[in-house]
Amino acid sequence: MWGGWFVGICAWHWLGGRVYASDVRILRIAMVGVNNPNTADWLGTALATAMMLDGKLACATGLSNAMKFLSGIEALQVNATSTEKGWCVDGWLPWVTNLRRSGFVVAAAVEGKRDGRPFILAIPSTLSGLKRSDNLQLMGLQLTNTAALHFTQLNINREWLIHDDARVFLPALRPAFLGLQCGLAIGLARRSLMEVEVRI
Repeated sequence: MWGGWFVGICAWHWLGGRVYASDVRILRIAMVGVNNPNTADWLGTALATAMMLDGKLACATGLSNAMKFLSGIEALQVNATSTEKGWCVDGWLPWVTNLRRSGFVVAAAVEGKRDGRPFILAIPSTLSGLKRSDNLQLMGLQLTNTAALHFTQLNINREWLIHDDARVFLPALRPAFLGLQCGLAIGLARRSLMEVEVRI
């Protein structure tokens, strides 16, 4: 369900008439898979994309901080320094859902240390420098695999870039992001009412 939520957001973004150059590249990876990969990094993103679309790899949106940033409520909690092949990432995401212990890829808004320009990265759980906390103790949400993520000198290559401008990407994504989150809350409320009715 939670992986489908992420795929649903991305599908809305891609098919809603807001297709950017980076989206075309991601869709190309998803469609052609591992055919004729040019680099090991390209192969890694292709395999991850195929596994996500097939439901074998969990998808997570660590974008709560990003949406607050977009509204001027708080600063981005993840930053990055450019390297020869990509970025060195530091920071943390205090609240991310669908972080399955078997593996995941999380989308995060990252602030560039050099120019301050925010961008969107997909960060796989297999990278060194990523630490997942224990599941957060949440009432009625213990099966959601919600935890915090800490990034310490995590090196990631440019193939994992989703969009190079978070200020363009996030506003286009926000309606679906909020709408689908409301659906999850409504479902939880309905189930709670059903359980109460059974016991009355």
